[in-house]
Amino acid sequence: MTVDQDKPEEVICSCSGTTEEKIKALVASGRAANLDQISRITGACSGCGACDSTIQELLDGLLDAGCSSIADTRQT
Repeated sequence: MTVDQDKPEEVICSCSGTTEEKIKALVASGRAANLDQISRITGACSGCGACDSTIQELLDGLLDAGCSSIADTRQT
C-alpha cells in the first residue's frame, strides 16, 4: 500500500482506523517520531502488520521533509 498525498483522510491501518492525517498530526506535534510511538498512540501496526511499511514510508517522508527537531528520535 502506498500513501496517497491527495487523500489525508484515507485509512492507512484498517485494524485501528488510523489515517494519514492522524500520523501527520502526531509527528507535527512532536508526540511521535517512530513506528513504535505511532503504534502505541494509535494502535496501528499492532494488528495484522500490513500497514507497517506504509506508515514507515510516510514517517520517513515527514521526517526528511523538515521535521528535523524530532529526527534524532527516529527509530532505526
